[in-house]
This record gives sequence, C-alpha cells and structure tokens, in this order.
Amino acid sequence: MEYRTGPKAPGLAHNIQESGFMTMENFSHLLSPYTIKGVEIKNRLVVPAMGTNLGNADGTVSQRLIDYYTTRAKGGFGLIVVEGVAVNPTGMCIPHEGHFWDDAN
Repeated sequence: MEYRTGPKAPGLAHNIQESGFMTMENFSHLLSPYTIKGVEIKNRLVVPAMGTNLGNADGTVSQRLIDYYTTRAKGGFGLIVVEGVAVNPTGMCIPHEGHFWDDAN
C-alpha cells in the first residue's frame, strides 16, 4: 500500500510498508471487542461526531441523514457518535443542523 504520491520526503519512510508500521500485527486489536463502562462494542472502529449538514432546513432529521448513519452502522463500525444539535437558535453552528428548542422537532 503506497501512501505518498510525490518525491520522497527527507527523514520519512518512503513507503509505509517499508517502515514496518503497516502490518496486521500492529492493527489486529482494532477488530477486537472493547468494553466501555460495561457496554461491549464489537470493535474499536469509531465514527466521531461530525457536522454533516444533512438535516432539513427546518432542523428536523432528513432521510439523507438517516441514510448517512445507517450506511455507517451497516458498514461495521463499532461505535457511532452522532452529530450535535442546537438547543437554542443562537447555538446553531452550521446550516441544516438539527435543533431541539421547540416541540416541532
């Protein structure tokens, strides 16, 4: 697996395989279960919270957002941290962000 595309950078391994870093022995633990406060996670692959901007303009959950998280869950990630939502109109960070400041959402 070659990660660099340009000339060799001075002082860096030319190729991750040559460095000996990219071996299954180094990453085998990623697919093993992990327990967090008594809850077993099937592996150590985590999707962090990210602002996807996939919600509806009115702050409700869109089908695209449901599909986004469903795809990652079916893809085998052990833990998915969903994105933040605004609890006050002044707390909106991105357009199409979910919001929970009224009963409509």
